[in-house]
Order: sequence, then C-alpha cells, then structure tokens
Amino acid sequence: MSRAGVPVAAAVIVLATLSRPVQAQAPGQGGAAPPPAVLVAPIRVENVAPVYSFIGRVVAIQSVQVVARVTAFIEKEPAKQGSDVKAGETLFELQKTQYQAAVQAAQAQLDGANAAVRNAQLAYDRSSRLAKQGFEAQANFDQATATLQQNQSNVLAAQANLTQAALNLSYCTIVSPIDGRIGAVTLTVGNLVTPSTPPLLTVNELDPIRVVYSVSDRTLVAARQRTGASTEQLAADLVVEIVLPDGSKYAHTGKISFLSNEVDPQTGTVSVYADFPNPERLLLPGSFVTTNVRRAQPEEAPLVPVAAVQTEQSGRFVLLVDPNNTVRQQPIELGRQVGQDYIATKGLRGGERVIVEGVQKVHPGQKVNPQPLPQATPVAAAGTGQGGG
Repeated sequence: MSRAGVPVAAAVIVLATLSRPVQAQAPGQGGAAPPPAVLVAPIRVENVAPVYSFIGRVVAIQSVQVVARVTAFIEKEPAKQGSDVKAGETLFELQKTQYQAAVQAAQAQLDGANAAVRNAQLAYDRSSRLAKQGFEAQANFDQATATLQQNQSNVLAAQANLTQAALNLSYCTIVSPIDGRIGAVTLTVGNLVTPSTPPLLTVNELDPIRVVYSVSDRTLVAARQRTGASTEQLAADLVVEIVLPDGSKYAHTGKISFLSNEVDPQTGTVSVYADFPNPERLLLPGSFVTTNVRRAQPEEAPLVPVAAVQTEQSGRFVLLVDPNNTVRQQPIELGRQVGQDYIATKGLRGGERVIVEGVQKVHPGQKVNPQPLPQATPVAAAGTGQGGG
C-alpha cells in the first residue's frame, strides 16, 4: 500500500468504530447500585390493657387492739390465739364478783331514791292542798317542793350509778368487735388486767383485705391525659391483680377503694388502697406483693417490634418506609413491652411500614427495596410490663 493510502484507511477504521452501538454496562462494572433490600413489618393497632406494676404492702382493713376496760383477774379465755372469731364472740371472761356487787348496791340506791321520791310526793301533795286552802304557810309549801325536786334528782343520780355499774359489769366479758383472726395473746388466765395494761391481743380482719401501694404523680397524670378520665373515673375503671411472693398469680382481683387527694412531697407519689377477697387467707397483713394495675376495658394502641427500635441522644426512633420506598426517621415514645413489641405512646398511628432488619445499611432519604418480614406467631397482648411508681 502506498503512503497516501494509510491516512484514508485509518479514517475508515475510526468511523466504523464510532458507528457501532454502545452496549449497556453490567451492574457492578461502574453503574449505579440497586436499592438495598430491607425487611419491613406493618405497625399493628391492637386492643391492649396497659399494665403498671407496683410493690404493695398487705394491711388489714380493720385491725382492733383488745384492751381491758376494768380492773379484774382473767378467769376464762374461750377463744384461742390464732383462731378465727366472729363479731361479738367472747375472747376473755374477767372476774365479776365486785362488779356484780356494785350493780346490786346501785340498784338498792335507786330503790331508796324512788321510795324517797314517793314520800316527798305525798308531802308535796298534802302541802299543796293546805296551801290552796290557806292552812299551810308558804314557807312549808316551798320546802315540800324543794324536797321533792331534790329526791327526784337523787333518782337520776342513782339511775346513772346503776348504768355505770352495769356497764362495768359488762366490761368483764371482753368480746371481739369485728370478724377476724386472733393474734398472739399477751396475758392468760389468772393475770390481773387494768385499763392501763397493754393490749391483750389484736384481731385482724382478713376477708376482705387491703393492699396499699404508691403511684408516682407522673404516672397518674399520664394515665388521666391518655384516657381523659377524672381520677375517680379512672379508679373505678381499674382492675388490680396480685403476684404472690412465690411468683404465682393470686386468684382474686381487687378494686381500688381509696386514692389519696394529695401527693407526698417527699416521694412524689400518691397512696392507693385496693381491696381484695381473701377467703383462703393467703394474704396476711405485713407481707409484700406485686400489684399489677390495668384498665378493665382494653384500649387500642399501636405496637412496634422491639427489633425496630433505635436509640440516639435525643431519644428513641424507628425508620419507616414511605409509599415511594424512601426511608424516613420517626421519633417515638414507648410504653411497656408486650411480647416482642412495644406499645407506642407517641409518634405512630398504625399502618406504617417499619424497618425491622437492615436498619444498619440504610439512612433517611435513601431508596430501599422493602420485603415483608416473615410472619411469626402472634404474641398475646396481655403481657405484664413495668409501670412508673
């Protein structure tokens, strides 16, 4: 080939090359990467009964310290310590001899006073007739009137003495003022008791029984704001359950009978009383139990998977996927845990798609390829959580 033909051939090759169609580059050979795949789950809204747990102390609704009201020796002790008694059942019999004699003496005094009144009445009637006829001096009539009134007053005093004597005699029989169980007896038959003697025993009412616990004012205010109910309405709508010291659940539920009208400034808490049936006598005063408080009627709340919740300095958040498959960060506030979920108290409404797996490889504003999270066995929404207290 001549030298003049070389440039022409080169030009032909260049034109042929430029005229070829450009082939698409395969992924990973310099092109844009596909959106990362993430597993998402919908935010479910379910009926849940928020449960708040507190440590409670068991106390008797009625507790009576039995004391002597007269001075006497103990003669009998019909009821034994540790036994159950009914109201009006005899606990102690005290020596009655001196008090029976006092009743007899008071009765005799009353009889004498009544006789004196009858005699004074006769004298007054006679003096009154004579005075009307002008045969009795006014001074004598006045004296008869005064004597009658004095003897009438003596009758009233004698009646009072008899009442007191009979009352003292009745105090020789010491009875239980309430239904309950007798505690330890401090003095037994043969001992002298007086009104200043320490209590002979204590009777505690065991059925029903009371559990006292404290609720933080913050928890109470939050519950009122969430439900829109007054304190009284909230208390009426709550059910209280007990976990016994051995971890078992108490068979009976209780109702709140009292909610204090003031906050303890030292602890920031409000005292609450809950009363329970106690037919088996499992609950005894002085023991400590866990009280779980919930609303009688469940309320709807959004549930967010535990695995989806992230934490940063400003608080907790989740990553949501919008309809355009774009990641969005959503701040949230959480209540108690229910199985594998948290109750979302703020930030979620239900129906949103939340990223459960793949959170670490995405960021807000990024496009993703959402894949549904494999369904797991639903967890019952009645689990127990911790409340403020």
